[in-house]
Amino acid sequence: MLRAKSNTDFAVIKQNLIARKHTFFIEQKANNYSIIFNDKKQSTFYSKASQVDGYFKDKTKIGVIASIHKEIERYIKSQNLCIEKIKPVHAPMLKEFKAFRELPDDTNLVIVDIKHAYWRIAYLLGYIGKKLYKRYADNEDYKLARNIGLSTLVSKKFREMYVDGKQVYKLQCINPQNNIIYENIRHVTYNFIGELHEQLGVYSFGYRTDGLLALNTPEVIEHCKDYFQKNKLLYEATEYIKVNDREIKSLLTGKVKKYF
Repeated sequence: MLRAKSNTDFAVIKQNLIARKHTFFIEQKANNYSIIFNDKKQSTFYSKASQVDGYFKDKTKIGVIASIHKEIERYIKSQNLCIEKIKPVHAPMLKEFKAFRELPDDTNLVIVDIKHAYWRIAYLLGYIGKKLYKRYADNEDYKLARNIGLSTLVSKKFREMYVDGKQVYKLQCINPQNNIIYENIRHVTYNFIGELHEQLGVYSFGYRTDGLLALNTPEVIEHCKDYFQKNKLLYEATEYIKVNDREIKSLLTGKVKKYF
């Protein structure tokens, strides 16, 4: 398969097929453009908007994304195209402003994050296999590729068909199963962190997506440890102190950031 280096290269390949009156498809998903000819992808092009500091120049990163999509496709087929929806019990974010403001400055706090949350939950739900999961779980070089692979499940896909060199239609392809899978991953993440927030009660001051801010006490740390072990989740705990009613500071780096 030929990888076009620029939009101009891609356009030249397209025009050659039109001039020769071939029948072919052009498929667009996010910023990825492909020409499908004789039932095979003959050329692909990644527009500049999809490149992050040359990230997509690394073919192995592209391979990770493709592998994720293949694993998801495999799962969907194994379920006979019938994916059960998981309802969100908790919101993606919650802030306990009043409780946080009442804390004295310099109070010891901790942010507890689900480690590589979406990737781990995709694995626990069976959407990706153990081999693929373990290969990239702890490799920070592939964190972005993992995230892109999952997030692009819901990217809009457009397809143009050319017959004898003439465009006969352009349509948007919808894959509702992919949408359900990505929403399920997100909902399960929110449900886990939201449930932990409820269990910690007055010791927790809110959460966002996969991270929670709480008092840094032995009891809180022990409860979090038990909770994550019970649910087969991995986590990271980072110590902070309250700076003021709007900010907290990392004890590890000294970096100050806003309270959620």
